[in-house]
Amino acid sequence: MRQLIISEMERVWSRSKTKTLLITFILLSTLWSIAMGSWNVGFYDSNITMPLNSLNFSVFILRDIHPLLMFVILPMLYTDCFNAEYTSGSYRNVMTRPYKKTEFILAKLIAQAFITFVFLMILFIISSLFSKFFLDTVETTKFFNITKNFNSIEAFIYSFKFYVIEFLILFDILSISSLICGIIENSVLSFLAIIAVFLGSLYISDSFVFFLSSSKMIFDVLADSAPMSFFTILFFTTIIGISGTIALWKHKDWLF
Repeated sequence: MRQLIISEMERVWSRSKTKTLLITFILLSTLWSIAMGSWNVGFYDSNITMPLNSLNFSVFILRDIHPLLMFVILPMLYTDCFNAEYTSGSYRNVMTRPYKKTEFILAKLIAQAFITFVFLMILFIISSLFSKFFLDTVETTKFFNITKNFNSIEAFIYSFKFYVIEFLILFDILSISSLICGIIENSVLSFLAIIAVFLGSLYISDSFVFFLSSSKMIFDVLADSAPMSFFTILFFTTIIGISGTIALWKHKDWLF
């Protein structure tokens, strides 16, 4: 299984699309950091704001970068992983190895989860470095819905927790996207379907809004004021996505 994951990672990083998306993401994150620094304002929602500083910047940039990940970067990576190899027929060579179908799809999920984590950590590093060198240096800061002042260590821990919750949301998006890719074999159609599903979820309930804009919900989670529906949706959609994807891979013969 370990060798299968390594092989999957090597194929992911060898693709020109992955490298192009990574470079594009770094450039856009850097440019957006500069733009936000000039505005010097972070948003909880459209009405509640807070000045940016060296301790709080990394959490506020996620509000604007999350849609880039949600609608462009991640769907392109996921469809390339779960659909493109099937369309080209190249994955048949990989599946001649003596592994179970479940192990193949788990390797793909783990590899894509790691790639997602890498993109998030790159954003965290870029935003942290930018705030350290280009924003107002402060000893303490505040975050929304919490009355206490955070020192540098506490602010770092808060920011790290913020990114961990963002990762859990993106992993949920990965699980649902992989299921969609298993149902729709064409890469372009899968990409469009992923976008349509998450946009369409808002017509079902406003509780799904965190898929499209996550930062307000994460602030609420860290302030212990998030609705239980968030945790329920996050848990069950992740389980449904992963279990559904595994079931499709186990019972379909189109990979051979």
